[in-house]
Amino acid sequence: MRPHSATENPRVVAGIPFVEQLARRVAATMPHSIDIGDLVQDGVLGLIDAAKRFDEGRGIKFETFAERRVRGAMIDALRKDAWPRGVRRQRREIEAAREELRREHGCEPSLADLAAKIGSDEKRLGRTIGTYPEMKHPSYFAGLGLPMEQRLADALKAYDLDSKSAPVFVQCFEVGPLKTIGVMTKARRVMLVGSGAAPVDVKSAAGIKAIAAFAEGLGPEWPLVIPTVDGGLGAATSLVADAHAAGLAVHPWTVRAENAFLPAKLRRGAAPAEHGDVDAVYKALFGARIDGLFSDFPALAVKARG
Repeated sequence: MRPHSATENPRVVAGIPFVEQLARRVAATMPHSIDIGDLVQDGVLGLIDAAKRFDEGRGIKFETFAERRVRGAMIDALRKDAWPRGVRRQRREIEAAREELRREHGCEPSLADLAAKIGSDEKRLGRTIGTYPEMKHPSYFAGLGLPMEQRLADALKAYDLDSKSAPVFVQCFEVGPLKTIGVMTKARRVMLVGSGAAPVDVKSAAGIKAIAAFAEGLGPEWPLVIPTVDGGLGAATSLVADAHAAGLAVHPWTVRAENAFLPAKLRRGAAPAEHGDVDAVYKALFGARIDGLFSDFPALAVKARG
């Protein structure tokens, strides 16, 4: 790379309209959630890099030289961040609202506080948006004199979520708290289960049927549905079929795209943070007829679902 010269900054400034034009062309081939402003921001980084590398002695126009790097910077950013740009913008808005509420109240805002502050997308999208609260370590907090079941049940009632048809699932890794809250609310409950030791049996039809006595859904760690075999994906277990036979919905967790979380044969590249063939996991799970799933990359999951 040659040294930075004083003529490069004017090239960058003059090239901004070119970047904006290219961003509009790229956005035209992408989903509507892609934000042109974000594409321009990423493209300017490519423009700066092009200005540093440009050699007038090669006899080509700067725009011709820069186009590949500008477009590449935009595409690389889209690939690096699997969240749609519209979602990124919404996340920034939520974070700004959360910080404002922290300053106003002197504490972390609740989900209800945030909803009141920024409103809901239900009307804009024309569909219902559900919520999926988890009771985390409820027995531990009950031991500290801080039981959470009644507080959560009261909140569900306050927001008209106290019914089997309400767009809400209450999830927990513990059996007792799920039974307790079942007396307090009609909201659907999901028994979470990891691949290791668990308080319930999800490897037999009888064990899964027993869960239906205190839950309406089962949330298994995803390898309990699609196990890893010889570094790849094996055939689906009977978990989904057994759960459906018992009247339970199945929502596996948590599918991540990074190599560190994928079976060896699905990894791409050497870095743990690089994305591997997560599509194969999504498709195998949907092929097993699950009812939904948790993922750190929901846009990729929706695309794989089709």
